[in-house]
Amino acid sequence: MTWKYEFDNTLGIVEVTYTGTVSGKDIHDLTSELLVLEKEKGKIGFLVDTTQMDYSGSLSDLYELPATQYVKEEADRFNPLAVILSASPKEKKAAEFYEMVCQNRGWKAKTFEDRQDAIKWLTHELTGLK
Repeated sequence: MTWKYEFDNTLGIVEVTYTGTVSGKDIHDLTSELLVLEKEKGKIGFLVDTTQMDYSGSLSDLYELPATQYVKEEADRFNPLAVILSASPKEKKAAEFYEMVCQNRGWKAKTFEDRQDAIKWLTHELTGLK
C-alpha cells in the first residue's frame, strides 16, 4: 500500500500518509475515497504527509485534481488541505505546483515544511480563526 489515512475526530482532520512510490492514479483513487468521507463528516481538514513519498505521476495528474476531479466529485471548497513537504526537490516541486493550482482554482490548500505549523493552520481554518 502506498498510502494510509486516519480521521482524528477531536481535531476534525483526516491525516493522510503517502509512502514509497505513488502514482497519479493512486492519488486519484484515494481522493475519491476521501471525498466520500468528506461528505459523511462535513467540515473537515486534510493533512497530507508527503515526506516519505516518491511521486511517479505527472504534474498534469496533480493539475486534474482541483481542475476536474474535485468539481466532478463535488468537493467542499471550504475544507482546507495542508501538505507537509518532502525534502526531495522533485516531490517538493510537485506539491508546490499542486498548491498553486488549488489556490488559483479557489481551493484552500497550503504547503508546509513543519507538521505542527500545518496542523495549526488547519485548526484555525476549521474554527474560523485567521
